[in-house]
Amino acid sequence: MILTIAVHPFIQQIISYTAKETHDGFAQLPTAITLNSTDLDFQAYSEFGAPQYYTDVTLTGAIYNGLFSLPATAFNVTASCSSPKCMWPSYRTLAVCSSCQDISDSLVVTNAHVNLTGFSEVLLPTFRLPNNLSLEEYPGNPPFVDNYIQTVMQFTNRGGNADSSTGFISGQQDSVFSSVAYKDRGSAIGGLFSISNDSRAIECLFQYCVKQHTAVYLNGTLYETITSTWTNNSVPARSWEVVEDVGEPQFTLKPPDQGDIFLVDHVAHIALMNTFASLSNGNVTLDFVGLISLEPIITYTSDVTKQLYNTMNNASMEAMEELMGRVADSLTLAFRSRPGFVNIAGTAVSDITVVQIEWFWMIMPLTLLLLALVFLIIVIINTRRTSVEVWKSNTLATLYHGLDESAIAGLGLLSRIDHMEDASEGLLVRLHVGEKGWRLAADQSMGRDGRFGSVGDESSSF
Repeated sequence: MILTIAVHPFIQQIISYTAKETHDGFAQLPTAITLNSTDLDFQAYSEFGAPQYYTDVTLTGAIYNGLFSLPATAFNVTASCSSPKCMWPSYRTLAVCSSCQDISDSLVVTNAHVNLTGFSEVLLPTFRLPNNLSLEEYPGNPPFVDNYIQTVMQFTNRGGNADSSTGFISGQQDSVFSSVAYKDRGSAIGGLFSISNDSRAIECLFQYCVKQHTAVYLNGTLYETITSTWTNNSVPARSWEVVEDVGEPQFTLKPPDQGDIFLVDHVAHIALMNTFASLSNGNVTLDFVGLISLEPIITYTSDVTKQLYNTMNNASMEAMEELMGRVADSLTLAFRSRPGFVNIAGTAVSDITVVQIEWFWMIMPLTLLLLALVFLIIVIINTRRTSVEVWKSNTLATLYHGLDESAIAGLGLLSRIDHMEDASEGLLVRLHVGEKGWRLAADQSMGRDGRFGSVGDESSSF
């Protein structure tokens, strides 16, 4: 009985249901291998008889998207996946990386006495970096004594060293300043200097890099994880080589641990740097109308300058790094979404339910069934040997079993059910108390009319 109670849990364990992933369909994810000017609609303007290249609307818009996007914005590419889940274990792409560093310790502050009207003097500070980039406060145009302008912050593009092989200097000629914090960074696009009149200075750098990812596409959303980032910081800031198949200078990135080569076209690189330079140059000024004014008028060179000022002035250094990171991520998305991208094949995964039979759990139920069968066979054999009738639900056997021996002896042969049924039709028994307790005894006092006569002992009849 105890073993029988445990049968049901065993039967429940016989069939198991497991989820299994099958590879079915297709999965593609765009990556950037090259940034080629032939695939992009670069704009060329002639300056001093030579073309000056700028990026097209898409790449310029990518810079704006990064600058004016909300914090924690995800710049994800569009993946193609034929099932609810796709996976890409590892892939690399050409990207843009950014970094920022506080260079306030490099600022040198000097003060100059300036006579505004001939009757009064003001002390005007100058904040200067080692590369001669400076922020100067200056008065308004005389003789308007009540008009005083204070330059609060200045932003400018940083360039790199001249390339001796081409004579090209990165960035625009009138805004090239050598780096203070990133002197030996290779594959540099350009950067940004920010100087404020509270003795703060920041330098940010943008450079080409190679990022390694893993990705999962799940129910319509792509999740990319950066596993490693490689930047070319072991060579000078400019490293060009002529690729024979192209016949033009290419900016080459070769990560040492794998054979992929990532290329940036010479014209595309110049265009991207020029666009950075044109957007990042500017300043923020405070115009005090009256020397005792408490509400100065703030003037911004551009919306970009305003965004940079608000981030640096009202937030932390981490916020500035995050803003530059969003610009880099937005540009990387533009690289991977433009013509010339390469699709990386992934694995499309579908989930199916597998029904399995665990044969081990059938040992106990089968054992119980076998034992029950053996017990049934033994019962059949013993019944046959002793000529015991198959009584099933018939109660005659029980009644005859309780009858006293003298009554049974007078009934004749009772080995079969039909014999017992025939004998029971003319048999009347009475329950009485004898020497052995209550027993069934044949009633000898029943008359021919079927009624009982009186007896002397205490008894009951039926």
